[in-house]
Amino acid sequence: MVKLRDPYLAGSVAASLRDQLGPELDVRTWMQENSGILGALAVEKDVMFYLLFFIMIVAAFGIASAQITFVYQKTREIGILRALGATRAQIMRIFVLQSFVVGVIGVLAGFSLGLLMVNYRNEFLFAMRRVTGFELFPAQIYTFRELPALISASDIAVICGGSLVMCLVAGFLPAWTASKLKPVEALRRQ
Repeated sequence: MVKLRDPYLAGSVAASLRDQLGPELDVRTWMQENSGILGALAVEKDVMFYLLFFIMIVAAFGIASAQITFVYQKTREIGILRALGATRAQIMRIFVLQSFVVGVIGVLAGFSLGLLMVNYRNEFLFAMRRVTGFELFPAQIYTFRELPALISASDIAVICGGSLVMCLVAGFLPAWTASKLKPVEALRRQ
Protein backbone atom coordinates (compact mmCIF):
# COMPACT_ATOMS: atom_id res chain seq x y z
CA MET A 1 0.00 0.00 0.00
CA VAL A 2 1.29 3.44 -0.93
CA LYS A 3 0.07 6.62 0.73
CA LEU A 4 0.34 9.86 -1.21
CA ARG A 5 0.25 13.45 0.00
CA ASP A 6 -2.05 14.36 -2.89
CA PRO A 7 -4.65 11.58 -3.30
CA TYR A 8 -5.60 12.84 -6.77
CA LEU A 9 -2.19 11.79 -8.13
CA ALA A 10 -3.12 8.14 -7.52
CA GLY A 11 -3.84 7.45 -11.19
CA SER A 12 -0.47 8.65 -12.48
CA VAL A 13 1.42 6.99 -9.60
CA ALA A 14 -0.45 3.71 -10.25
CA ALA A 15 0.51 3.86 -13.94
CA SER A 16 4.19 4.36 -13.12
CA LEU A 17 4.05 1.53 -10.53
CA ARG A 18 2.51 -0.81 -13.14
CA ASP A 19 5.38 -0.02 -15.50
CA GLN A 20 8.00 -0.62 -12.79
CA LEU A 21 6.45 -3.70 -11.13
CA GLY A 22 5.38 -5.54 -14.26
CA PRO A 23 2.17 -7.24 -15.34
CA GLU A 24 2.23 -9.98 -12.69
CA LEU A 25 1.22 -7.55 -9.91
CA ASP A 26 -2.16 -5.80 -9.77
CA VAL A 27 -2.06 -2.08 -8.96
CA ARG A 28 -5.32 -0.45 -7.94
CA THR A 29 -6.04 3.07 -6.74
CA TRP A 30 -8.28 4.17 -3.91
CA MET A 31 -10.76 5.37 -6.54
CA GLN A 32 -10.97 1.88 -8.05
CA GLU A 33 -11.23 0.25 -4.61
CA ASN A 34 -14.07 2.55 -3.56
CA SER A 35 -15.80 3.02 -6.91
CA GLY A 36 -19.19 1.94 -5.53
CA ILE A 37 -19.25 4.42 -2.68
CA LEU A 38 -17.79 7.20 -4.85
CA GLY A 39 -20.50 6.57 -7.44
CA ALA A 40 -23.16 6.72 -4.73
CA LEU A 41 -21.72 10.00 -3.43
CA ALA A 42 -21.74 11.45 -6.95
CA VAL A 43 -25.42 10.53 -7.29
CA GLU A 44 -26.16 12.07 -3.89
CA LYS A 45 -24.39 15.27 -4.95
CA ASP A 46 -26.47 15.47 -8.13
CA VAL A 47 -29.68 14.80 -6.20
CA MET A 48 -28.80 17.56 -3.72
CA PHE A 49 -28.22 19.98 -6.59
CA TYR A 50 -31.63 19.21 -8.09
CA LEU A 51 -33.26 19.36 -4.67
CA LEU A 52 -31.84 22.83 -4.08
CA PHE A 53 -32.94 23.86 -7.55
CA PHE A 54 -36.54 22.79 -6.88
CA ILE A 55 -36.52 24.51 -3.49
CA MET A 56 -35.40 27.63 -5.32
CA ILE A 57 -38.32 27.30 -7.75
CA VAL A 58 -40.79 26.95 -4.87
CA ALA A 59 -39.30 30.06 -3.26
CA ALA A 60 -39.69 31.92 -6.56
CA PHE A 61 -43.37 30.96 -6.67
CA GLY A 62 -43.67 32.31 -3.11
CA ILE A 63 -42.14 35.60 -4.21
CA ALA A 64 -44.45 35.75 -7.24
CA SER A 65 -47.55 35.12 -5.13
CA ALA A 66 -46.46 37.73 -2.60
CA GLN A 67 -45.88 40.22 -5.42
CA ILE A 68 -49.27 39.46 -6.98
CA THR A 69 -50.92 40.05 -3.60
CA PHE A 70 -48.93 43.26 -3.18
CA VAL A 71 -50.00 44.50 -6.62
CA TYR A 72 -53.63 43.77 -5.76
CA GLN A 73 -53.35 45.55 -2.39
CA LYS A 74 -51.58 48.57 -3.88
CA THR A 75 -53.84 48.97 -6.93
CA ARG A 76 -55.00 52.39 -5.77
CA GLU A 77 -51.45 53.61 -5.15
CA ILE A 78 -50.37 52.31 -8.55
CA GLY A 79 -53.28 54.22 -10.09
CA ILE A 80 -52.21 57.40 -8.30
CA LEU A 81 -48.63 56.98 -9.54
CA ARG A 82 -49.87 56.44 -13.08
CA ALA A 83 -52.18 59.49 -12.80
CA LEU A 84 -49.23 61.58 -11.63
CA GLY A 85 -47.29 60.60 -14.76
CA ALA A 86 -45.36 57.47 -13.88
CA THR A 87 -44.66 55.41 -16.99
CA ARG A 88 -45.33 51.71 -17.35
CA ALA A 89 -41.60 51.05 -17.33
CA GLN A 90 -41.21 52.92 -14.03
CA ILE A 91 -44.00 50.89 -12.43
CA MET A 92 -42.42 47.68 -13.72
CA ARG A 93 -39.04 48.72 -12.35
CA ILE A 94 -40.52 49.26 -8.90
CA PHE A 95 -41.87 45.72 -8.68
CA VAL A 96 -38.92 44.03 -10.37
CA LEU A 97 -36.57 45.91 -8.02
CA GLN A 98 -38.66 44.76 -5.07
CA SER A 99 -38.34 41.14 -6.26
CA PHE A 100 -34.61 41.65 -6.71
CA VAL A 101 -34.19 43.03 -3.19
CA VAL A 102 -36.16 40.12 -1.72
CA GLY A 103 -34.00 37.76 -3.80
CA VAL A 104 -30.75 39.34 -2.65
CA ILE A 105 -31.82 39.16 1.00
CA GLY A 106 -32.89 35.54 0.54
CA VAL A 107 -29.70 34.54 -1.25
CA LEU A 108 -27.50 36.24 1.36
CA ALA A 109 -29.44 34.62 4.21
CA GLY A 110 -29.39 31.22 2.51
CA PHE A 111 -25.70 31.50 1.66
CA SER A 112 -24.79 32.53 5.21
CA LEU A 113 -26.90 29.83 6.86
CA GLY A 114 -25.61 27.26 4.37
CA LEU A 115 -21.98 28.07 5.16
CA LEU A 116 -22.77 27.98 8.88
CA MET A 117 -24.39 24.55 8.52
CA VAL A 118 -21.46 23.22 6.47
CA ASN A 119 -19.02 24.58 9.04
CA TYR A 120 -20.84 22.86 11.93
CA ARG A 121 -22.09 19.79 10.00
CA ASN A 122 -20.32 17.23 12.17
CA GLU A 123 -21.42 18.84 15.43
CA PHE A 124 -25.01 18.75 14.11
CA LEU A 125 -24.70 15.08 13.17
CA PHE A 126 -23.22 14.18 16.56
CA ALA A 127 -25.97 16.08 18.38
CA MET A 128 -28.64 14.41 16.25
CA ARG A 129 -27.13 11.00 16.97
CA ARG A 130 -27.12 11.72 20.73
CA VAL A 131 -30.71 12.99 20.77
CA THR A 132 -32.38 10.51 18.43
CA GLY A 133 -30.02 7.55 18.48
CA PHE A 134 -30.20 7.56 14.67
CA GLU A 135 -26.97 7.67 12.69
CA LEU A 136 -27.52 9.47 9.40
CA PHE A 137 -24.22 8.35 7.85
CA PRO A 138 -23.33 4.94 9.34
CA ALA A 139 -19.57 4.39 9.52
CA GLN A 140 -20.00 0.77 8.39
CA ILE A 141 -21.36 1.95 5.04
CA TYR A 142 -19.50 5.19 4.42
CA THR A 143 -16.20 4.21 6.11
CA PHE A 144 -15.71 7.57 7.83
CA ARG A 145 -16.62 8.91 11.25
CA GLU A 146 -17.05 12.55 10.27
CA LEU A 147 -18.90 13.97 7.30
CA PRO A 148 -16.44 15.48 4.80
CA ALA A 149 -17.41 18.54 2.81
CA LEU A 150 -16.07 20.28 -0.23
CA ILE A 151 -17.39 23.75 -0.97
CA SER A 152 -17.53 24.21 -4.73
CA ALA A 153 -17.51 27.83 -5.83
CA SER A 154 -19.07 26.92 -9.18
CA ASP A 155 -22.01 25.12 -7.51
CA ILE A 156 -22.56 28.05 -5.16
CA ALA A 157 -22.41 30.51 -8.07
CA VAL A 158 -24.94 28.50 -10.08
CA ILE A 159 -27.36 28.17 -7.17
CA CYS A 160 -27.06 31.78 -5.95
CA GLY A 161 -27.09 33.21 -9.48
CA GLY A 162 -29.99 30.97 -10.46
CA SER A 163 -31.88 32.07 -7.37
CA LEU A 164 -31.49 35.73 -8.25
CA VAL A 165 -32.55 35.10 -11.84
CA MET A 166 -35.60 33.13 -10.65
CA CYS A 167 -36.54 35.98 -8.29
CA LEU A 168 -36.37 38.46 -11.16
CA VAL A 169 -38.41 36.17 -13.41
CA ALA A 170 -40.93 35.60 -10.61
CA GLY A 171 -41.33 39.35 -10.16
CA PHE A 172 -41.77 40.06 -13.86
CA LEU A 173 -45.40 38.86 -14.18
CA PRO A 174 -46.72 40.90 -11.23
CA ALA A 175 -44.67 43.90 -12.41
CA TRP A 176 -46.09 43.58 -15.91
CA THR A 177 -49.61 43.29 -14.47
CA ALA A 178 -49.06 46.41 -12.36
CA SER A 179 -47.70 48.35 -15.32
CA LYS A 180 -50.81 47.51 -17.39
CA LEU A 181 -53.19 49.06 -14.84
CA LYS A 182 -54.99 52.11 -16.20
CA PRO A 183 -55.13 54.99 -13.73
CA VAL A 184 -58.90 55.47 -13.88
CA GLU A 185 -59.68 51.75 -13.44
CA ALA A 186 -57.11 51.40 -10.66
CA LEU A 187 -58.59 54.34 -8.73
CA ARG A 188 -62.15 53.13 -9.31
CA ARG A 189 -61.41 49.60 -8.09
CA GLN A 190 -60.78 50.52 -4.47
